[in-house]
Parts: sequence; C-alpha cells; structure tokens
Amino acid sequence: MRKYILFFILFSTFCFCQNNIGIKFIDSIVKNIPNLKSNKELIKAYTNLSYEYASVDTEIGILYGKKALLLSNKINWKEGKSNALLNIGENYYSQGKYKEAFKKYKDALSYTKDILTIGKINRNIATTYNSLGDYPKATKYIFKSLKISETQKNEAEKAKNYNTIGLIYYYTNQTKKALFNFNKSLKINTKLNLKREICRNLQNIGGEYTDNYDNKNGIKYFNQSLLLATQIDFKESIAVNNFCLARLYVENEELDKAIFYIKNAKKNAGIIKNYRVYNTCLVVESEIYKIKSLVAKPSEKFDLINKSEVLLLESIEKSKLNKSLTNLSRSYKLLSDLYSIKKEDKIAKDYYVLYSEIKDSIYNSENKETIKNLEDKRTIDIGNKQIQLNKIKLENKEKQKWYFIGGIVLLTIIGSLLYYQSRNRRKTNDKLQILNTNLDLKNTELDQANKAKTRFFSILNHDLRGPVANLVFFLQLQKESPEMLDEQSIKRMQDKTMTGAENLLSSMEDILQWSKSQMENFKPQPQKIFVFSLFEDIKNHFDSEESVIISFENPNNIEINTDENYLKTIIRNLTGNSIKALITIDNPTIVWKTWQESTEDKENNRTFLSITDNGKGANEEEFKALYDDKEVVGIKTGLGLHLIRDLAKAIDCEVSVSTKINEGTTIVLKL
Repeated sequence: MRKYILFFILFSTFCFCQNNIGIKFIDSIVKNIPNLKSNKELIKAYTNLSYEYASVDTEIGILYGKKALLLSNKINWKEGKSNALLNIGENYYSQGKYKEAFKKYKDALSYTKDILTIGKINRNIATTYNSLGDYPKATKYIFKSLKISETQKNEAEKAKNYNTIGLIYYYTNQTKKALFNFNKSLKINTKLNLKREICRNLQNIGGEYTDNYDNKNGIKYFNQSLLLATQIDFKESIAVNNFCLARLYVENEELDKAIFYIKNAKKNAGIIKNYRVYNTCLVVESEIYKIKSLVAKPSEKFDLINKSEVLLLESIEKSKLNKSLTNLSRSYKLLSDLYSIKKEDKIAKDYYVLYSEIKDSIYNSENKETIKNLEDKRTIDIGNKQIQLNKIKLENKEKQKWYFIGGIVLLTIIGSLLYYQSRNRRKTNDKLQILNTNLDLKNTELDQANKAKTRFFSILNHDLRGPVANLVFFLQLQKESPEMLDEQSIKRMQDKTMTGAENLLSSMEDILQWSKSQMENFKPQPQKIFVFSLFEDIKNHFDSEESVIISFENPNNIEINTDENYLKTIIRNLTGNSIKALITIDNPTIVWKTWQESTEDKENNRTFLSITDNGKGANEEEFKALYDDKEVVGIKTGLGLHLIRDLAKAIDCEVSVSTKINEGTTIVLKL
C-alpha cells in the first residue's frame, strides 16, 4: 500500500536551480527592477522571479516567465529564451501539466548552447518522466544530466542529480543504493548550505526508511525536514512532509492525526498551486475516510463512503488531465475497494481491471530491464571518477601497460605467422608453375596446400581470435575506464587477464609447435597420449568462463593413439560452441566423458569421448556441417563445425550428434 502513495510524493522533490528563500528574495528582486539598466538584466530578473514563484504561486511564475520570453524574443537573445522556457516548464510541472512542461523543455533545448543549462533541462525532463511513471526514460535523461554536472564540476547540480538517482533506486527497491545517493546529495547540500535541497534530501531519506517499515527513522527525518522548511517558509516541502506524516499515521491507524496532517498538506499545496501534491493528498484523504467507514456507525458509514468517493473522482479527473498514471492507478484501486464495501461487485471489478492495466504498464519487466541496462551503461561509461581514480595505484597502471604490450606482441606473432604461411603458399605456387610434369599430381598438391592453409587459418581464427579479443577487451576497459572498478574488481580483472594471457600463450605455443612440424604437408602425426592431458588443456583454456561449470569423467585414465594437436583443436571448438549455447541458460553445465569398448582385436579397442551440455539444443539438420563436405556453416550458436569435420576425418575420428530442443546436446567422438 505505502509503495503506491509514498513513492509518488517523492516526485515532489523537484530540484530547482538556486537557494534564495521565498518571499523575501522575491521582494528584493522586485525592488531592484527599476535600477536595472539593460534588457538582459531585466530578463534575468524576470527569470529569477519565475523560478522563485514556482514554489510560491505557479500562475505568477508562468506570468514572469512569459515576460522574460517576450523580452528575449524582442532582442533575439537565445540563452534568455532558453532560461525563460525552462522556468515556464518548471511552473507547468508544479501544476501537474506535464505535456506543457515537456514542450517548454524541448523548446528550451533548441535555443541553448550552454552545457550547464542543457544539464538542468535534462534533469527536469527526467523528473517529469518520473512523475509519469516512465522510469527508463527518466534514467536515460538523469544520467545525461549527471555526466554534464561532473564534467563541469558543478557541485550543486551534482547534488540534485544524486537526489534524483536515489529516487530511481528507490523505485527499483534498491534501498542501500537509494540511501547512499540521498546521503551523498545531502552531504553536498549541507556543505553549500542549500536549505531547500536539504529539506528535500531529508524527506527522501525519511521516505526510504518508511518504505522499509522503519517508521521511527521515517518520522525522525520527516520532522527534521518539516522544521527546516517551516523556518525558511518553504511551503512545497511543508506540504510534502505533512503528507508523508499523514501516510504514516494512516498506517498506524491514528486517523485523527492523519486527517490533521493531510489537511495541512492540502492547504500548503493549494497556496502554491502545486496540483501534483494536492492531487495525491486527495487520494490519501479519500483512503482515510474509507478506513473510518469500516468501523463507523451505520448512520455515519454512508456519509464517509460518499466523501471518499467524491475525492477519488476529483483525483481521477485531474490525473487523466495530467496523465499521472501512478495516481490514476491508486485512485482506481481505492474506488474498487469502496464499491466492494457497498456490495456493488461488478463496478468494483471494473475499477480493479482499470487499476491492474495501469499498474502492469508501469511495472512491466521490460521497463525494469531497460533501467538495469541504463544503470550498467552508466556504471561502465562514467562513474564517480574522482573516488575511483584515487583508488588506482601506480603499480596497477604499470601492470596494465605491460598487459597491453603483451597483447600487441601476441598479435604481432600471429601476423608474422600468417605472413610466413602466405609466403610458403606463394613458393608452392611458383614451384607448381615450374614443374610441368605430372600435371594432375601438381594440381592435387596445390589443392592440398590451399586446404591446409584454410584449415590452419580456421584454427587460428577459432582458437586464438576469441582469447585475444577477450584479452584486448580487458586491457581496454582497464585503460579507458579504470575508475569504474573497485579494488576487488580490479584484482579479479587482473587475475582473469593474467590467466587469459597465460592460456593464450600456451595455445600459441601449441599451435606454433604444431605448425612448425606440419608446415609442409599439414598431416596428422599420431602418438600415445593420456586423455587426462586433453581434459587439463580444456580446463586451463576455459578457466576464465566462471559462469559455466565444466566437469570431466575419466575413471580409467585412458590412453589413446592419435594426433594430440588435431584432437585438442576439435575438443576446444566443441567446448567453445557449448559455452556459447549456454549464454541464456540457468545453471549452465558441460560434462566431458571418456570410455572404451572392446573389439575382437584387443589391441585396437575403440575409445569414445563425449561432450554434453544442458543448452537449448537444436535440430540435427543444423549439425549437417559435421557430415557434409559441402556445408560450411554450423548452428547459429556454434563456430567451425566444418573445421571439426575436416580435422576429425584426418585422424579417422567418427562424430555423432544427439540433440533435443530445450533438453541439450551430446556429441560423441569415436576413435
């Protein structure tokens, strides 16, 4: 219950641009207007008055904003137009006229080139989307605003952005992060002595505690905010804190106190024409009358229900006008409850359907996922640079440099190897052109050389490109965005990078040794090897794949006679394909097994290797590349089935596949 009302009122913590207090400051501006000597000074005065009246009397605020806009048009001052439109939009926002506010913000953006003004407009747009319940768009715009305030090192703007980000974390039930950002904003505002913003921070912190059923701390912070707001005559905050205290007393079933506070909230919201807060007060007051009707005498019950219904119908009318989905949803829910009390079940059901439809549109999973993606992007792109930079030590920077150099060296080695292969191919072609005898044999040799080259390039592509890409990505992240990583993340990243580099170097050594011995003909060279060594190679090669559990079953420590490097390449590619097929699977697992079956010739027992994953599986037709020489493309999540086919054929290895949709895949190698 508290989530529907309390979180909406936190939208009233709309962050303006200054800290001058109310009527006294307004009077000082008005008195100084006759002394102003230029149109620009007069425009600035009207703009300041428009801003100040946004929390005092929005109709007057709009009037002064239009005066500033008219004079700016007269002298064609674009920045004056932009600031005037921004303040008009703020006043429309306070009135709950979101459509008009959006239009003014859009026009304001079209006139300004000032980066700080752009940041403020983005923040106002984010706050308005919050009020409409469109949290993904709110997240998008507030991160834009925060980036600008950090770049420009504007502490007051940073505090306002942290406050709004805290609200977003609040909506997504991330209490610790919400309180962290609220307190971060409070610390800056306290240092700058921005009393209005301190009021908003305190009421937001109180709201977060209240929503987590810590009413003691909630009341503490609301009263602190209310006391300060009363001292500076900040009626918007007075209205908000009275509203929040009313909500608490409703939940504590102290309805007389709740009525006292909600009427104070309505009174102050009405004075400043803040229809957003006023409209929410209607809903809470209606709820109070509904609760009182449940325990009232029969003679009073009907009157209380009617009072509640009248307030809700007024709230629905205003919510539809302002497109406030959150308030509209709550009003429908309360009306449904009222008609249930009145035993009019059909009408109650109709209102409940309307409530559910709006609720689902606000809290659907797509919105939550979008917010999470934007949050991750923000974490990767910017973060708190100053704090993170202080945590990065010179030793880590030096290591990053060497990792980067190591990556370049590895890429150079690969390039040299490819050049050497290309040169050998040219020599082979020249030799075939010189030798005119036995033309068929020469063509066969050329064809084999080209196939060998293609096969070798495929091995390089599949066995090295992925690890090199991962290594370069880790190095690039550490170089360009080191501030995004805490000490634990840096340590984990370094360990993963070192492990990846060692595995990559090991793979390089295997391929270099193999290519050296195979350079002329690229033929398999069988030797006796233990399956244990193959499994160890897989374990080390995919050590960085922390999300996938790879297990091995080799109870008899089997020994086989084959080309080790051919077989390593086959099982690496099969393992890599399985990992990619498990990207979206919960509890992804891969199992490698080996066993032997006896034949009549006991010295030539058949050895089997199998890999099984619990992925999505596929149609067996999609594995056609394992059997058909004309096929060159495997299943969508796999790589190089044609490479596996060619290498398996070269070492007399038969490949069979068993796969079922949504059950997984098993591939068996028979040697």
